[in-house]
Amino acid sequence: MATSPCDASFLSQVFSGNAIVCNSAFQQMETTDATAQIQSVVDNADTYYGDSSPAADTAATAAAQQEAHISADISNVTESVSSSTVGQVFTTCPNGGSGIAIPGLPCINFSYIMYGAIALLALYFVAVVSSFVPRPR
Repeated sequence: MATSPCDASFLSQVFSGNAIVCNSAFQQMETTDATAQIQSVVDNADTYYGDSSPAADTAATAAAQQEAHISADISNVTESVSSSTVGQVFTTCPNGGSGIAIPGLPCINFSYIMYGAIALLALYFVAVVSSFVPRPR
């Protein structure tokens, strides 16, 4: 089963564009902002209708219910955004490593790309060395 892109290494998160959305400080900031926005509804109801009015009580009850779901909502949005590979070339592969996702092809891990680059360099080195070896006549 695929792992969460936020469980990948930081470098993988940077290449896949998830370094911000997977950052716990960013998630905490989103949680704080969402709580403040919900609380502003209660504050407005208190201001315009009075502290103990039915509208203020209803707003307070609804706010309490919504605030109970904030962390789960932030977690779900983070998972959805980080799992989306739309428009991404660099992404997190299903095994948790970073790689290249070309539409229509399976994810290619950077480790395989590195092995290929090393093999090409080795082949080049062999070709250069063999060019100095004299040919028999």
